[in-house]
Amino acid sequence: MFKKISVFLSLAILSVGTIYGQEQVSVSLSFEQENGAVPVDSSENALTITSNGTLTYSDDAIEGTSSLRFKSADNDWIEIQDSTIGSSEEFTLEFWYQMDEPYVADFGAGDYWKFITNKVAIQDCNFCWGESSFAVVLGAFDNQKPTLTARKWSDGEAIDLGLDTELQEDIWYKVTYEVRKAPASSDFAYNLFFQLSDSTGQPIEAKVAGFNKQMTIANNPVRIGGAIQDQRAINSINGKIDSYTIYNYSRNAVSLSESEVIALNFEEGAGEIPTDSSPYNQTVAIGGTQTYSEDAKEGSLSYSFKNEDSDY
Repeated sequence: MFKKISVFLSLAILSVGTIYGQEQVSVSLSFEQENGAVPVDSSENALTITSNGTLTYSDDAIEGTSSLRFKSADNDWIEIQDSTIGSSEEFTLEFWYQMDEPYVADFGAGDYWKFITNKVAIQDCNFCWGESSFAVVLGAFDNQKPTLTARKWSDGEAIDLGLDTELQEDIWYKVTYEVRKAPASSDFAYNLFFQLSDSTGQPIEAKVAGFNKQMTIANNPVRIGGAIQDQRAINSINGKIDSYTIYNYSRNAVSLSESEVIALNFEEGAGEIPTDSSPYNQTVAIGGTQTYSEDAKEGSLSYSFKNEDSDY
C-alpha cells in the first residue's frame, strides 16, 4: 500500500550575471508617476523607457501607492529600450498583475493571446511576437481562458508552459518567470520555472520545463502591455501592472529545493485519478485500474497496486 508520495528536487545554485558584468537588477519599475508620465527605471542602469498611448496610473497598488493601468482598446504600452535584457544564461522576471476586466476570447478574429510582456528573439521581423526570447501571455491558442502561459523561443527551440489556474478579476497575482542552469545530472542545459502566487506571495501553482538553447540576444526592446512588433490593440491587455523587475541572474525565486514537487494523498476514491495537492499542481498519468483501499496509514484511503493488472 502507498499512502503519500512527496518528491523533492534539489537544484544547485548557479547564478552568472552576464549582461552588465555582475549580478544586479537589470531594470526596476515601481510605477509611482502621475498620469501621462513615462515610468522611470530605478535600477543603476537607468534604462530608457518609451511609451505608446496615454499612460494611466491607478491608486490600486500591491506595492507603493500606484500601479500602471493598461486598456486593450487604447493599445497603450511601454517599452524598455535595452537589447540584452533576458539574454543572460540565467535571469529572473517578477511582477504583479491584476486583471480588472473580463477576459474575452474571439478565436475567429485571432483575439485570444493578450501579451502582458515579451521580447522578440528575431531581429527586423514583423509579427514575430510568437518567437519571443521570453513572454508572459494571458490566454493561449489551445486554452481560451484567463490563464497564464510562459513562452521561450531560441533558434527554433520553443517552450510554452501553461498554468491551469484561472485568474479572477480585481485580484493581485505575483508572476515569476525564471531561467536557471540545470544540474549536471539533467538531460537539459537549462530549466524554465513559471510560478503564480497570491496577493500574499504564497505560491498557487508552478511548472518547470527543460531546454538546451540559451536565450537569444536580439536588438529588440522589452514591451509591457502588448505584443512587441505588433501595433494592433487586439493583443494588448486589460489590467494593472505593479513592481516590474528583471534580474540578470537566477534569484531561485521558485524554490523547488524547499517545496514539494508533487504530493499525492490518494483520497479520491474508486475510478478517480490521483491529484497533486502541492502548490505545483503537476499532471498525474495512470495505467491499469484505479483501485483504492480503506487500509490507510494517513487519511481514509490508500492506493492499491496489483502486478497482474500492470497498474502504475
